Amino acid sequence: MKAVLKGGWIRKGLVIFQFTVSLIIILGAFIIFHQIKFIQNVPLGFDKENIVVVQRTSSLGPKMNTFRQELLRHTDILSVSNTNTLPGRHYEPNDHQLEENPTEAFTLHTMYADENFPALLNLKLSRGRYFLPDIPTDTSSTVVINETAVKELGLKEPLGTRFLKDFLGAKEGEFVTVIGVLEDFNIFSLHQKISPMVIRPIPPGMAGQFVSIKIRPNSNQETLGFIENKWKEYSNGQPFEYSFLADDLNTLYRVEQRTGQLFTLFSLLAVLIASLGLFGLASYTAEQRTKEIGIRKILGLSVFGVVVLLNKEYVKLVAIANVVAWPLAYIVMHRWLQNFALRTNLSLGLFLISAAAVLFIALLSVSFKSFTAARSNPVDSLRYE
Repeated sequence: MKAVLKGGWIRKGLVIFQFTVSLIIILGAFIIFHQIKFIQNVPLGFDKENIVVVQRTSSLGPKMNTFRQELLRHTDILSVSNTNTLPGRHYEPNDHQLEENPTEAFTLHTMYADENFPALLNLKLSRGRYFLPDIPTDTSSTVVINETAVKELGLKEPLGTRFLKDFLGAKEGEFVTVIGVLEDFNIFSLHQKISPMVIRPIPPGMAGQFVSIKIRPNSNQETLGFIENKWKEYSNGQPFEYSFLADDLNTLYRVEQRTGQLFTLFSLLAVLIASLGLFGLASYTAEQRTKEIGIRKILGLSVFGVVVLLNKEYVKLVAIANVVAWPLAYIVMHRWLQNFALRTNLSLGLFLISAAAVLFIALLSVSFKSFTAARSNPVDSLRYE
């Protein structure tokens, strides 16, 4: 008798363990996909859609402006900008010294961009202005910074602030002046906080590594063909390599996407194994309680009542698995979410959905056996040895 009881508890313990593991993995998959959906929809501070990025464009050199003007002749091309980098790519961290405090260096992430960059990404100025091509000094002695840089530098009035000019062959004692402040936008993935940055103008006659082209939504292949033809016309045989900015940004979360896919696969395997274990326990329980089922049916218990009676025990096992799995899953996924500067909340809804899904699968896996036992002839059940 003790051996039977001990064997029963071992079986139940294994079922609880299997469903605990299943719940943790399922919750992990739900939270990972929820976070991926969150970061794909969170406002980045700029428009990323419908932007074609042509790469390795520095070879255009002085022909850059002509190339841009030719592209803008197409009715489906709305804006063209030349930069040395883009959101989601590498930004060079450089030390900058303020005129009033030249002994202290502040690290700002730096990019070079033309006067069309804000219009391309729909960036907003909070103060001042952006570079203007008809003002000669804007191409050599001005910069634009973001709001985070204003805070990091402790500037009460950023406009007119001067940095020591330490780039592009600057002479000792030369300065560049802040003429505008952009509202913050994410230049890196959402794993990182918004960084202080400075934008410098691309010098005349030079070209950056990327030409970004804003096209109308639902533009067809003809527009891309037009861009490629113009590239071939001005690039001296350089290969035409392009991508879409939205796709480039999505690749920043490729690890998370693959992790979510693996969690989904393991969830299916874990649930399958747990369901088989539960089905085996249901078969064993139904066999052990054959006489009890027969007596209860003779006393008037319906088939549905017998099914409920048998399934009650499995609901308890799944409930215990939830009690064990929820805090463990919370700890693990809370730590994983710390990898993101912007992250979703661990809502109770995700835990309830996971619990409901596992409970449904558990009941589905044992209901057939319970229903078969409930429909058995009570006379046959009483004859069972």
